Amino acid sequence: MSDVVTNPDVPYSEQIPGGYFPSKTIYIRGSVPSHSDRFHVNLQSEVGTGVADVAFHFNPRFEGSQNYVVCNTKTGGSWQSEERHQDNFPFDQGKTFELVILCEGDEFKVAVNGRHYLDYKHRVNLQEIKAVAVAGDVEISSIRFHPPSAALLLGQSGIHIHDPPTPYVGPIGASGLQYGTMITVKLTVHPDPNRFAINLNGAYFGPQQDDIALHFNPRFPDRVIVRNSLSGGNWGGEERDGAFPFAPDGTHEVTILCMRKCMRVQVDGHHVIDYNHRHDVQGVKSMKVAGDVTIHEIDID
Repeated sequence: MSDVVTNPDVPYSEQIPGGYFPSKTIYIRGSVPSHSDRFHVNLQSEVGTGVADVAFHFNPRFEGSQNYVVCNTKTGGSWQSEERHQDNFPFDQGKTFELVILCEGDEFKVAVNGRHYLDYKHRVNLQEIKAVAVAGDVEISSIRFHPPSAALLLGQSGIHIHDPPTPYVGPIGASGLQYGTMITVKLTVHPDPNRFAINLNGAYFGPQQDDIALHFNPRFPDRVIVRNSLSGGNWGGEERDGAFPFAPDGTHEVTILCMRKCMRVQVDGHHVIDYNHRHDVQGVKSMKVAGDVTIHEIDID
């Protein structure tokens, strides 16, 4: 398996290198022949055509003035209810395109030629996605996966991720958060920031993330770090005291250490806050980084 595939034959179907998870992005460049009537991209459970389980079926159809894209999911060999998108149809017969599919915790985000086109809510567990397939009247020049498989290393030593996209959503570990787990995020703040957040979440997959054990939220206009927890969809009381060590356009290292009574947070090696647990830490399965930052590294040990 390669992280970049050039000029593959169509139909094409191969495993997704490095596995599939939130923040994984697939870039597909190609061209639509002038005679094309339809093509599709599938994210599916196994390599091959006609497989029984397809998590995301993206299917542009060219029917004169009625061009549209069908999105759907197939489970156990049966298609579910389809979604049709006709407005702002982004493909043209006889022209090239770049299709980008970004996986987030609760949905796929699709862009075509640099413009956001649609969102598609997950209907199955993302862990079932093992392969990508392209078929129909289309020519493919390249398929690229980001982060590349070498960028995410998952083993006994923890999780190490380099240059993920923002927002990033990903697992903390097979057993969830443990006492002694250390999470380090190296990031650069945008030049004119409003805020960013690091969340330690109860849920990994699915549209509902009703439990957040730690919401760490630096807000630049007020120069305050807001901390809070979400339980059953309801926020608790905010904590806002303490220093504000972040700077616009600055590169910082945020370290979160899970201790028996609290989450201890350091920024650039200096203690910033202790946040007493409001949740069972073993229920924390994932983390999210979002907002006005560029992420360089995430290490979980």
